Formats: sequence, structure tokens, C-alpha cells
Amino acid sequence: MTYQLSEEYSLTPLDAGLLSSASADGGPAAMWAEFAGWKWPAPVYACQSCASTFEPAWDLAGRGKLPEWGAVLAVTQSGGRGQLRRPWLSPPGNLYVSFRLPAGGIFSGEASSVLAGLMICRAFEELGLNPLLKWPNDLVLDGPAGPAKVGGLLLEERGGLILAGLGVNISQNPPAGQLRAGAALGAGTLPAAWAHLSGPALWKSLVGRIMFVYYTVL
Repeated sequence: MTYQLSEEYSLTPLDAGLLSSASADGGPAAMWAEFAGWKWPAPVYACQSCASTFEPAWDLAGRGKLPEWGAVLAVTQSGGRGQLRRPWLSPPGNLYVSFRLPAGGIFSGEASSVLAGLMICRAFEELGLNPLLKWPNDLVLDGPAGPAKVGGLLLEERGGLILAGLGVNISQNPPAGQLRAGAALGAGTLPAAWAHLSGPALWKSLVGRIMFVYYTVL
């Protein structure tokens, strides 16, 4: 049940009946266990490591295997990217996901990135956090040292399909020396009370609220 889509990564479709226990490394097996028994609205795929979750997500979308709200999660990325294709450092312990958005509608115009960012912020509000959106798509939380970037969102469009890439620093953030020179904000993480969550656990809590905001608020 593993899709070998390229030499850079392998993907495992998450299926509640295929695994009975989690692996210790937080990889695809652990993701399987996290989603066991979950009634998912669309396919979810686990990837141990890839350049960016966008690559396998586009592969799957091109093969007709990634419907709207389908997602690819990775433990780590070697070439994650943010706004203006700047590197997004991706150590294990955080959320790295690319998912397919509904085409057309609010995501068909020039404000699509901002609207997607507001959708993510509102979904976090449903979970009890209140991130701010720094134009156009940085997620910012107030911390002990002041505002810090804890996440980011990037949209890509190809042939009428729209994918969103979301990275959230749950328990790990890049040290100051690895940040871009002149960055307006430092990097931070979610509050300490959230540090026990895995990337899949956060996504499982977040995606239903993202869909709720999309269909009822925006």
C-alpha cells in the first residue's frame, strides 16, 4: 500500500485497518495510528521525508488521487518553501501539510492567499488560539518575547487546481541564526500547552474546522 511516486519520497495512504500500533519515529506508521478509526472527508497520505509536501501532492492530484480537502503530511521536508519561494526550515515535530482547496469561488481571485490565511486563523480560533495574519500569509502569535511567526501558508495553482501548503511550528522553531537577514519577526512555536501534539494530531483537529469556516463563514 505504498505509492512510489518518485525517487525522493514514498507515500502511504492512511487506512485505519492497516496498522495496530504506532512507530517510535513519528513516521507514516505513527500517522496511521493517529488517524485510526477517523471518519475522514478525503484521502490523507503520510510521507516520512520529501523536498516539499507540494511535490507528492501535485503528483497525486495529477493522478486523480487527491480530491478536494485531500492532504499529504510529512514528518520533515528538505526543501520546504514559503512566500517568494524562500526556504521553510522543517525539523521533525511540527505540522507540514499540503492539501487541495476547492477550485473557483473565493480562491479564484487575487485575494485568494489572504482569504486562505484568514480561513486558517479562524479555524485556530475555534481551537482556542488567536493568531494574527501578517500580510499576506504569515501566522503570528504573541509570545513572551513579543510577536513571533509560528506558521505560514502558501497557495499554488496549476491547470485550475489549487493546493495550499501549511507549516506550523508546534514545538520546534528555527534558531535566530538560521532566519533570513532582516526578517521582520522572529520565529516562535505554539504555546507550551500544545507542544505534546504531533503534526497529524494538529491536522486532525484543524481540518474539520477549516472546512467549517470555508462552508459557513467565508
